Amino acid sequence: MKKTAKGSITVFLSLIMLLIFSLVCTVIEISRISSAYARCNEITYMALDSTFSSYAREIFEDYGVMVLWKNDTQLLNDYTKYVDKNSNYKKDFRYSIYDILGVRHNNSKVETVKNVMDNGGEIVYDQICDYMKNAIAQDVIDRLMENNNALSQNEDIEQFNKSLEVCSDKLKDMEVNVKNIFDDINAIKQCPYNPKEVIQNMKDRLNEIKSIEPTDDYNRQVRDNLFDMYIIEYRKYKEWKGTLDNNLQDIIINSDKYFENLELAKSYVDDMDTKLEEEKADYQNELYSIMKEEITDLKQEVFNSDKDNYNIENNKKLTLEQKEIVEEISNSMTPILERTDELDYSYNKLSNYENADILVEDSYKAIYAAEEKIINYNFNLSVNYSIGDATKKKNEVVDFVKKLKKDGVMGYVVNGDISDKTIDKSKLSSDTYKDTEYKWKNYGRDKELLRKILVGQYIFDKFNDYISGEKNDQLNYGIEYILFGNGCDRDNLKECINKIILLREGFNFLFLLKDSTKRNEAYELALTIVGYTGMPAIVRLTQFLIMAAWSYAESVVDAKNLLDGEKVSLIKKADEWNLSLSNIKSLKSDNNKNKVESGLTYEDYLRYLLISQDKYTQVIRMIDLMELNIQDKYNVNFEMKQCIVQATVYTEYKVKRLFSDIGFTRQIIRGKEDEFIIKVKQTSGY
Repeated sequence: MKKTAKGSITVFLSLIMLLIFSLVCTVIEISRISSAYARCNEITYMALDSTFSSYAREIFEDYGVMVLWKNDTQLLNDYTKYVDKNSNYKKDFRYSIYDILGVRHNNSKVETVKNVMDNGGEIVYDQICDYMKNAIAQDVIDRLMENNNALSQNEDIEQFNKSLEVCSDKLKDMEVNVKNIFDDINAIKQCPYNPKEVIQNMKDRLNEIKSIEPTDDYNRQVRDNLFDMYIIEYRKYKEWKGTLDNNLQDIIINSDKYFENLELAKSYVDDMDTKLEEEKADYQNELYSIMKEEITDLKQEVFNSDKDNYNIENNKKLTLEQKEIVEEISNSMTPILERTDELDYSYNKLSNYENADILVEDSYKAIYAAEEKIINYNFNLSVNYSIGDATKKKNEVVDFVKKLKKDGVMGYVVNGDISDKTIDKSKLSSDTYKDTEYKWKNYGRDKELLRKILVGQYIFDKFNDYISGEKNDQLNYGIEYILFGNGCDRDNLKECINKIILLREGFNFLFLLKDSTKRNEAYELALTIVGYTGMPAIVRLTQFLIMAAWSYAESVVDAKNLLDGEKVSLIKKADEWNLSLSNIKSLKSDNNKNKVESGLTYEDYLRYLLISQDKYTQVIRMIDLMELNIQDKYNVNFEMKQCIVQATVYTEYKVKRLFSDIGFTRQIIRGKEDEFIIKVKQTSGY
């Protein structure tokens, strides 16, 4: 009994020790696999990082942008090579006492790749921002922000000018309506026939015809002659009636259009006033005050037109009354018109007309009825308008500027040769690689503005513009290309000049609004130009159009000075103004004073345009220039669309069982496979 008991205890302890041993082995195996997993992640990270270390050195040196010029297969091959070096210590699958983890590379694949062009080039844009963080001083950033805020007011001025032009068009239409009414009234008044006399003469001739019996040839001849005289009067009636029909209806139409255009003009002025108040916080105080004053004055003059200064409303009322009388007269004559016209057109004699006496009797009744109606006819219409005012002069200033805009200003603005370099955009990566669906991270208004300023400085550091010294790139005017995207330097410079002129135009117009002397000059010219009614609102708006044309011509001179490397003040002083009103057509500056020292340069305007530009378009065009210049300097086959900036790889590793392969634990905790499979997914890039 005792021996059996001792043996039982031994077996029991052996079983317990075996279980403990198995538990220990399992814990060790789990720890080992956990360490292997960590090791696999390290291998993956180092391999992928090493792969991306083979960046295109020339692009980084020239543009500070890191890209990997490899295709997916080359990327995978390089990555696999690095993984193998870091995981396989022996060529065969035998363990060393020093390799307790036993990690071996099984297989890898590239899951996703981000191209330079993907998501609108966001990664490249972010790289540029990071590259430029320490490349520009804070005081420079502050100055650029200040310039940007000041130049951005031009959009408000430009919109103000457009609103004035729209309102001006409606007031001009009103002016045309008044003149048309005046012409219609004159046409009626100048009709050579008095309708009352004509009707009376027609009645007299018919009375004479009725008094003569057609008993013989002589009497019939007399009746025929009297009827011919009647027809002459009838034709006068018809001519008078035609004149009245056309012109009375035209007066009514133009009266309605006058009031329609007046309501539109009032609504435009009201909208301008409302919008100005709603956006008051966005305007500089000085700009707001000037606009408010102009809108208030214009509003008063437009709404004064509501007082029927031109007698339009009263004319319309009288016209409708006279039109009704004319229609009543016409209705009285209707029963005889067809027969009388038949005799008139055929030149037939009354004596040869069948039922002549019946016609004479019917005509007498019709004329008698018409005579009763025409008693009330009294055409006494007028408008507050004299023919002397109609000597409208040609607005030569505005016409010259319109022609200048149509013909272009390149020949005047640019001194010297213009680059004719061109590129084939159809071969660029941006043209052949389309990715229209993208969404960038939004950093907020202030930070986005800062990023744009940094990228703008980068563009000036890396690319040329018109006034830059070196011209060795594929396009001489690279910055202008980034802004406007045309395939040749000339077209990009042309668009840039026009854009700068538009920017300057707003601020020059603002100066003219402030300068009372020049405003008065424009007003005096407007008085000599405006004809027709001399409508006060028309005079004021003509003054604005002259000032707008003047400011455009001044802006052309400004653009010329900017391209010559000079500075131009944002809002000029009186002694900095170039063109007198009389010299606009020659574009000859009257200002021979010293150059401006504290204004903005051509490049300052380019910086503003870059900040205002859509960032997606901007980075893609930068990529275009990088591609072109790398092709020209290093490799003609280089394409940015083949460059990788980020990749995600999937890798499998094998770890052979070790502590879970001992004794009977093999049957307890090991599965059917001889190895553990560790799967790792890693993303890396620039």
